[in-house]
Amino acid sequence: VTTVLANGPGNATTAADALYQSMLTTLSTAFTVDTLVQVPVRVTSSATDPKSAPRLSGSAVAPGSGQDAGAQAYSFSTAKVQLTNGASEANFLFSVKAAADHREVSLDLNYVVTELELPDPAETIGDYEGSYWLKFVNPVPTTGSGMPGLVIPVPLRAYPGPVTLVAQQATQSVPAPASAADLLPWDLSFVYQHDDAEQDTPFVEIAFNTTPDAGPFFSVGADPVLTNVFAALAQYSYAWPDLKNDLALLTNLPPGTSTPTVLAAVKAFSVLVDQVALAFKPPAMLAEEFVPPAQILGYQLQKEQTTSSNGAPTLTNLVITEATPQNGAAKPKQLAAAPPLWPSTVVASYQGNDYPLTLVSSSASSVVFGYPAEVIPADAQISQRFSFDWPGGNVQSCPVPSINGADLIGPQTFEFLGVNVLDQQSARAGVSIARNLELVQGATTNPAFVYRTPVTSFTASAVPAIRGSQPIPVGASPTPVGQALGQFLKQLFTSANTWTAGDTVTLRFTGVYSYAIATTGPDTLGPVVPIFLVASVDFDPLADWEWTSPSSFVSQVQAVVDNWVSTQAPVTDNAMLLFGLTVYASGGQLQSLIRDVALSYQLTGS
Repeated sequence: VTTVLANGPGNATTAADALYQSMLTTLSTAFTVDTLVQVPVRVTSSATDPKSAPRLSGSAVAPGSGQDAGAQAYSFSTAKVQLTNGASEANFLFSVKAAADHREVSLDLNYVVTELELPDPAETIGDYEGSYWLKFVNPVPTTGSGMPGLVIPVPLRAYPGPVTLVAQQATQSVPAPASAADLLPWDLSFVYQHDDAEQDTPFVEIAFNTTPDAGPFFSVGADPVLTNVFAALAQYSYAWPDLKNDLALLTNLPPGTSTPTVLAAVKAFSVLVDQVALAFKPPAMLAEEFVPPAQILGYQLQKEQTTSSNGAPTLTNLVITEATPQNGAAKPKQLAAAPPLWPSTVVASYQGNDYPLTLVSSSASSVVFGYPAEVIPADAQISQRFSFDWPGGNVQSCPVPSINGADLIGPQTFEFLGVNVLDQQSARAGVSIARNLELVQGATTNPAFVYRTPVTSFTASAVPAIRGSQPIPVGASPTPVGQALGQFLKQLFTSANTWTAGDTVTLRFTGVYSYAIATTGPDTLGPVVPIFLVASVDFDPLADWEWTSPSSFVSQVQAVVDNWVSTQAPVTDNAMLLFGLTVYASGGQLQSLIRDVALSYQLTGS
C-alpha cells in the first residue's frame, strides 16, 4: 500500500491493515477497491492502550442526505476510529462503479457514527481480538465530524489499450502553383483514435526527416549499417570453416616462406575482414549532399475538468505542453530558437456540434485552450482537430472544416499547414498514452501508478509530391533564358531556406520547344520538340542559379539553348520554351518532392 499522490501524507500501516481486514472477509477487495481514503482524526481520550481502547465505527454520509455518499456512482466502506489520545485515522475503502469515467471525485462528507466497538483483551486468540458491539438507536450528532472538500484520486489499474492509427497524408498547400514560392509549402495531416479513459493523457510526436537512428519510430531492421554488417558477417561465417584449415598451415611453415594455398587463404581472410570493417561505415551519399536532420515535435495533451451545478464533471480546459520526445531528438531548425509551435485553432465536436476552443493563455512551456462552459461531459469521447501554421509558411490555416460524419469514435486530427518541402522532406506521426499521469489537477501522481505505452507510429513516412497543373511563367525574350531561370530558381531555393557551402540538391531538368498550330479558347495545341535532358545533376542552391557566372547550371542551360536556336532557327511567333523541373529528396532517396513542374519561357514575337 502506498500513496496515490507523490510525497502524499498518510499512515500506510493503518491503511494496509484496513485493506487486510476487508480481504479476510472478501478476497476480491484487492481488485474492487479503487482507493483507500484516509482521513486524519483528532481524539481526546484517557485511553492509551490501542488494544483495549474503544473504537468508533461509522460511514461517510453526504450532509443532509441521511444516505451513504454517492450510493449510485461510488461507495464507501465503514471506517473505524481508535479512541486513543492523540492523532488517529479513519480508513475508508472507496470503490467506483465506472472507474474509467472518474479520475477524481470531489465530495463534502460527514462521518456518521453508527456503532461502538469495545475490545475484550481477555478473549484474544492468536490474531483474533474479541470485542463487544453497541449499535446506536439514535444517530450520534455529526458536529465536528465533517470532511469538507475531500478530493479523492481514482487511479485506473489497467494498462492503456492500443492506439488506432487511422490515416496519414501529405498534400501540397497550393493546388495550382503560379510561382516558385507556391512550390515550397505542403500540409501534413494525420488521424488517430483511442478509447480514452478519464485517466489517460495522450502524447503526440511528429518526426520530420526520419532516419534509422531517429528513435522509437524505427525498427533495427531499417538501419542500412546493420543490414550491411549482417551481410558481411554472414559471408565471413560461410567461408570461415574452410578458411581456418588453410590458415592453420601457417604454423607449420618456416618463417619467410609460403605456399599458394596459404597465400590465397591469407588474401581471402584479408578481404573478408575488410568487408566487415567497411560495413560499419554508413552508406556513402553524394558529395556534400544536403541531408536535413531528423527533427521531432512532441506534445502532451491534458484535459482539465470541474463539477457543474448538477454535480456531473465537465471539461474546462485543454492544456497542451511541449513534451520532450522519447529519443530526445532536436526540434526543427525553424523552431529551435523560437517559441514552441502551438495550434492556431482547436475545434472540439460533441453531439453533432463543433465548438472552437478559446485561447486562455500561452507561454514558452504550455498553451491553454478553453472548452465551452459546462457543455461537454468529462467522460465524453469527443472529436478534436488541431491546426498548426508552420513558421515562415506563406499559406495560413483556413477555417477548420467540420469533423462530424466520420465513422470513428472520438478521432483526433492534426494538421501542419505550410511545411517547407526542402527542409522537412517527410513526416511520420506517432502516439503514446500515459495513464494516471494527472489524477488531481496540480498534484503529481506517484510514479508507481503511472503506466505509459510505447510510441505507436505509422509504418511509413508521408512524403510530399508537389505538382504543377499549368506551366509557371518564368520570363520572356529579350530577357536571357539563363537569367529568367536563375531568378526563378533563386526564389525557389533561397527565399525560405538557408544553406551552407557545399550543399547540393539533386535535380532532373529537361528543355523542349513548342509552338502553337491551333488555339481553342484558353487551350493551345502544338508539337513539342526535345532540346536537352539532364537526368540528374547536383545543383548548388547557393551558386547554380547565378546567371552571371559562366560555370553555373543556368549558364550552361543558356549555352545549350543558344546553340540549339542558332542551329535550328525555330519559329518564334506563338512559341515558347518549356522546362521540366523535378527536385528529389535528399539522402539518395528516389522520392521526388517537386515533380515534373513545367516552367514556360515566351520567345520573341509571341
